[in-house]
Amino acid sequence: MDNANKAHELFQAAYKSKPGFLCKLLHGSEELSPQSDLASLSQNVAHLTVVWMRGDAQYTNQLAGHLAFAAIKSDGSVITWGDSGTGGDSYHVEHRLQEGVEQVVGNIIAFAAIKSDGSVTTWGKCDSSDVEHRLQDGVVQVVGNHVAFAAIKSDGSVTTWGGMTALTLNIETKKV
Repeated sequence: MDNANKAHELFQAAYKSKPGFLCKLLHGSEELSPQSDLASLSQNVAHLTVVWMRGDAQYTNQLAGHLAFAAIKSDGSVITWGDSGTGGDSYHVEHRLQEGVEQVVGNIIAFAAIKSDGSVTTWGKCDSSDVEHRLQDGVVQVVGNHVAFAAIKSDGSVTTWGGMTALTLNIETKKV
């Protein structure tokens, strides 16, 4: 059996292991296709990454407008691919995405990653520089819409960036 068939077999095995999901097979930052010739890759073929995406039609339609993608690897680092201007190239923050990433949230122009220390790292076209000092610790959740993000902090405050302006809100919560 030739190596090109082996790439196809890897894809088949991946799809069989998670029915209903879509996947991408990566060798480093290079995306492989089922027709990829594994013999043409470096000798380190054992280090392939499978990136899973939900395969239902509703989610696939949501992805249609996205030009860049990011995934957390099993070692807590992040890999990105796609359009460099909308987050597919994380080179400028790559050193902050090498370990400890627990969540990545994306919108159509950028990404935000929460790390295990409660800090947030952003990249893409959604500028967080005005609120960067508020994203250094205590963040427990990040959500986003098409062009903006909101970070919920452990003290109950919410910091937003992107869109038209960046601001911080203090939200009071009361027990009922």
